[in-house]
Amino acid sequence: QYALRELPQGATLIDAVRFYNRNYIPSSDAINISRALEQFLKNKEISSAKATIIKYKSIVTRFIQLHGDMMLSSYTHEHVNDMIANCTPAYRNNILRHLGAFFSWCVKHKHCGSNPCDGVAKAKKVQAPLGILSVDEVEYLLHYAEVEMPHIVPYLAVGLFAGVRPQEMLRMTANNIRNGYIVLDASITKTADARTIPIRDNLAQWLSRYAWQVPSDRQIKKCRAKTKTKINWSHDCLRHSFATYAYELTKDANLVASEMGHHGTKVFFTHYRALATPESGAKFFSITPKRKDSIHTPMQI
Repeated sequence: QYALRELPQGATLIDAVRFYNRNYIPSSDAINISRALEQFLKNKEISSAKATIIKYKSIVTRFIQLHGDMMLSSYTHEHVNDMIANCTPAYRNNILRHLGAFFSWCVKHKHCGSNPCDGVAKAKKVQAPLGILSVDEVEYLLHYAEVEMPHIVPYLAVGLFAGVRPQEMLRMTANNIRNGYIVLDASITKTADARTIPIRDNLAQWLSRYAWQVPSDRQIKKCRAKTKTKINWSHDCLRHSFATYAYELTKDANLVASEMGHHGTKVFFTHYRALATPESGAKFFSITPKRKDSIHTPMQI
């Protein structure tokens, strides 16, 4: 009762608890944000991909530039809200995801008592329909590439029939294609989690005729430019097409999500299900090369 009487007029006990959590320094481990960022990034080098680490560093560094290099316990919801003000919904949520993960790590390691991102609302955004190539578009694209740009065929085939992310494919070598699988280790994958993707029969035919090579950004852009009147190009459409047609072929969301490197099926069911007709899965995975001769020594698929 005495403690309650000490509260300012209009304040509640929960207000006092929240104020205490923001300012409580739980141990001598309390440090300023720049020092915490150094430790956080060093820790993440073990478990996160390079691109993800760069994103963490960029967002937390910008936060420091806006609000100064203070003790972690000094930051509040207001500092976070200032940073995300006037951001697009997608960028707002991107900031909250990375900054929130950083402060959660700081709380876990007792560098501060609470996460200033907790309770800050994420933006609600309408998910735009993902670009899925039709079976006819895929056939046109691959057979155009066979004639005009054979060096880009394996890149297109692996993206379409194995769902490997574009940036992951750019880090692949021929050694990642072996024993009936595409084998991706932590140095290649976006999430730094190793995974293997079975090579389905039609992809095996493509890879037996075309040697794996990584195309340049210029070559990829040229392929898009040359086929744009026939192909409805959109962001990551090779991977999105794989996910859609693989589900129609297998009806196994857990299998497809695992092949794509997702943790669980939440992302899959949010974006990919029911975007193609049931019979289209079999048609998609029966697309094979028209060229019958091999242009290199066949790989051991």
